[in-house]
Amino acid sequence: MTFSFWSVDDPNATETSEAVKGNHPELSRRERQVIGLVAEGLTDREISERLFISPSTVRSHLDRVSEKTGFRRRVDLIRLAGEIELQQ
Repeated sequence: MTFSFWSVDDPNATETSEAVKGNHPELSRRERQVIGLVAEGLTDREISERLFISPSTVRSHLDRVSEKTGFRRRVDLIRLAGEIELQQ
């Protein structure tokens, strides 16, 4: 039996804004909290309950983080959370 592996470009790859490449954007304390809870695997509703805010407010924070970073997928936010943690 032979296995072949092929590498292809991700058609849905996240495009990082030029302002973010090479450094991390300025994030508010609350945005950092939300990203940290995303990294813990919490849903928007669970994050809202933990922070005593509405799920739509959580989404607003995630939208602002997306605007600042270009990251739209949770996996990218998890990676960002790890990188931010390493810098502190």
